[in-house]
Amino acid sequence: MQVILLENIRKLGAVGDTVTVKNGYARNYLIPNQKALYATQGNIDYFEAQKKDIEARNNEKRAEAETLKAKIHEQYVIILQQAGDDDRLYGAVTVSSIATALSDKIEENIERRIVALHDPIKYIGIHKVEVHPHADVIAELFINVARTSEEAEILERKFKKGEIQLGGTKATSVENVAEAAFTRPEENKAATAEDAAEDSDSEGEQEAA
Repeated sequence: MQVILLENIRKLGAVGDTVTVKNGYARNYLIPNQKALYATQGNIDYFEAQKKDIEARNNEKRAEAETLKAKIHEQYVIILQQAGDDDRLYGAVTVSSIATALSDKIEENIERRIVALHDPIKYIGIHKVEVHPHADVIAELFINVARTSEEAEILERKFKKGEIQLGGTKATSVENVAEAAFTRPEENKAATAEDAAEDSDSEGEQEAA
């Protein structure tokens, strides 16, 4: 089926392009959401007559998307989930749970359809996902998956220091994290004080430079 795009759509085309798509995609998504028109002669004539207004609306949507990107780009969103001793989750993190957690974080409704989860999240750790508020606007988001808030804090601190990597596999990012999260209170205090001292020394070196 051929349709005329009313807005830029990632990996499909730009405003005004006539593209071929599957019937279900057109009928169930593009047309109902006013993202495209059936490529009839009448609609082609309509688009040409309204082209400037349609392009102006698309530019407005892009500007709104840029504003949303500024709120969410490189944010850390915590999702608490149960996992086994091998740090494998009891059930993968879903697009819906990411959209809900992000909505709570920025206090603004995020539709699940704009969250791009390329690979299932199955392990405790720090994971990167993309959010596409517009075809031309992409924000990157860090998903911090942990059993507890304390474990999430440890993960984020270690990741920012470069001590663990993205992905959340046992080999790359969560070795000893679970153990560190559940040490005795006095050990946690000592670790926190040590981290604070390291941060202070680092800031002092930067100022001196």
